[in-house]
Amino acid sequence: DPVTSNPAPTGDAIMYLQSGDLVKDSQSSIFLPQTFTFLGGGATSLGAGDGSLLWTSPLASACSSGDLACQYGNFFKLTLWSESNATHEIGGQSYLGLRGVLFTPNAESVFTGQAVQSQTRAQFWTNTLEVKGQGTLVMDVDPEAAIPRPFSGGSLIR
Repeated sequence: DPVTSNPAPTGDAIMYLQSGDLVKDSQSSIFLPQTFTFLGGGATSLGAGDGSLLWTSPLASACSSGDLACQYGNFFKLTLWSESNATHEIGGQSYLGLRGVLFTPNAESVFTGQAVQSQTRAQFWTNTLEVKGQGTLVMDVDPEAAIPRPFSGGSLIR
């Protein structure tokens, strides 16, 4: 990614907002590398201005390789978990780098932008996703940053 945090993070971080909004406005930039964010209420408004947005999920690097209980206990692959039904807006006109799962099942997510935003490392689990602006949203699955959908099938028990 062309925009990174400097210095690089030495570990994972958690941002917990019980109520209130996470807002990026004007020309400001937000850098949240390896950061899981929990919103109990409120919304994200991260689409305004020319500033950069870098938001990536925790890597759970302190866990042993293959220790899924440890990895998921450290919010491995989760960028955002929101219990709110408020609109979550993400985008921008400058650099936008997302990695991991943005989980907003009760809300509308709005993705805005002016340039091509190739979010091949982000996964949206949302009620609805609206793409606005003059840009193009290109998405692809990255197994290293995505969480598979649970199998939802039936089986016959005799």
